[in-house]
Amino acid sequence: PGTAAGTRQDKPAGRTDIAAALNDQPAIKPDARFSSATITLNNGNGLDIDNAARLLIPSAPAGTATSLRGIEIINSATAKTVGERNGFTSTGLAPVWLENHGSITGKNGAGVRLEGDQDDEVVNAGLIIGSHGVALSMGGGN
Repeated sequence: PGTAAGTRQDKPAGRTDIAAALNDQPAIKPDARFSSATITLNNGNGLDIDNAARLLIPSAPAGTATSLRGIEIINSATAKTVGERNGFTSTGLAPVWLENHGSITGKNGAGVRLEGDQDDEVVNAGLIIGSHGVALSMGGGN
């Protein structure tokens, strides 16, 4: 698993930020068989979860050997993740399991917005804050 960590920015951690964090990790073999990826975030930025999914499997052929079945995110106790819109966001490319021990804030949206029909899970032992009365939006999944 990779760790996305970096300096404070004005925008969510994107593909370049995540790629830099994963740079020292072993390369994923073309025939690798895995069903989830873990991202530990402690960078003070929001995170577009779909960017992580696209980075991990950028052009994967169809099939169970290369399918990404889930993204696991651990927001550490010292993390203060803030997004100008949403703190974390996903359109539902893969199911998300989020464990929050720190704080996640969406300044102009939800603290966490998980769209789509995936079986997402959120375990919150910290603080999730959103604007307009929406801290956590789980989409249409189970």
